[in-house]
Amino acid sequence: MILRIVRRVLGIPQPAISKERALAIAQGVSEQRGWPWPLPVRCSAGLRHYTVAYWDPHCKRTCYCIKIDMQSGAVIKAAVSPR
Repeated sequence: MILRIVRRVLGIPQPAISKERALAIAQGVSEQRGWPWPLPVRCSAGLRHYTVAYWDPHCKRTCYCIKIDMQSGAVIKAAVSPR
């Protein structure tokens, strides 16, 4: 609700893709890179992109993060952050 109001005030268009579509895109990126895809994953909405983040089930210190543009569905960033 608040993000919708902030987008309207700033003139940012509403998302063209849903969270479910963003999750499907992120799962495809993970499969292409050979990353695990455990459930559950976290998908959070920002002003201009979705962030999908999850932990490796075999190594709790490895975090995978994929950012997806809300308008085009393009992958902005896909990174692994081992600790």
